[in-house]
Order: sequence, then structure tokens, then C-alpha cells
Amino acid sequence: LMTRVGGSYTLNLDFDTVTMPLDEWFHFALVRNTSGTNRFEIYINGKLQQTINNTTAWPDIAGAFTIGDDFYNADKEFTGFMDEFRVSKGVARWTANFTPETTEYASDAYTKLLIHSNTTMGSTTFTDSSGSPHTITPNGDVKHVAPKIGTGMGAYNGTTSQVETFTA
Repeated sequence: LMTRVGGSYTLNLDFDTVTMPLDEWFHFALVRNTSGTNRFEIYINGKLQQTINNTTAWPDIAGAFTIGDDFYNADKEFTGFMDEFRVSKGVARWTANFTPETTEYASDAYTKLLIHSNTTMGSTTFTDSSGSPHTITPNGDVKHVAPKIGTGMGAYNGTTSQVETFTA
């Protein structure tokens, strides 16, 4: 798993020991915990999988935030389904093992992007339900399908589907 911030600034975090479950629903969380260090943690189904300490300071980045595509590696696009996608700023939502929620996330002061995917099957309209909604632009054939939580979820085909928004 590679996390990358692009544009004129690139920081790579190589979570080399994390194995994603195949053919099953799972909760995934990438947490930036800045207490003491610039620490990044991966949780799968509420269990800490790997921690990376990174001393590089992250600048404020203006530009597109893309879900489902890796512009640097053509064979690294996301293939699968997503439901309840949230970006938070100013809080580490989890700092220890936890029980994942089974209901929709609620927006709060820290929520900068929140996609419930609650719409009709086949829809290509993605709505940001955060307190400061952003325009979300679908590209390729990303669309909504039957849900895990709520009434819909996003489907990504791994080659030409992504959604893009601007967050600050």
C-alpha cells in the first residue's frame, strides 16, 4: 500500500507489511497521529497493522484530492467498492485498536470530506456530506451500486474510475 501526496510535493509512505483482505468487506483507516511524532498508522477492522514514523513536515497542499487512481503507476488503481469515505483534519480518529462503526458516519467540525454514497444504483453523482461540501467530479465509469451501509456505495473498476475533489 502506497500513500502519496502529489503535485509539486511528494511524500511516499510504504506500508509494506499490510495485507488487504480479499473478497470480503473490511474497515480501513489511515490515521496521521501527530502526538510526539509525525506518525502514520494503518488499521484494518479496527486492529493496528503497521506504524510509520516520518519526520518530514507535511505542508498545506492545494490541489485535487483523488480517490481510486494512482497517477504515477498505471497498474495501481483501486479495484473494488467503498462505502462511508471520510477525511478528517485536526483529529486522529483512532489512536488504539477499536471496534469499527456499522452505521453511517456523522459530520463534525473535523470532517473535511464525507461520502455516504446514498443514491440510486448506477448514479455517477457523488455528494460530500461534510459541513463544508466540495464539488466531487467522477471520472471514467465509477458509479454507485448496492450498499454495505446506507443505500449505496461507490464501485471502482481499477482502470478508468476515480472521483476527485478539492479539500483544504
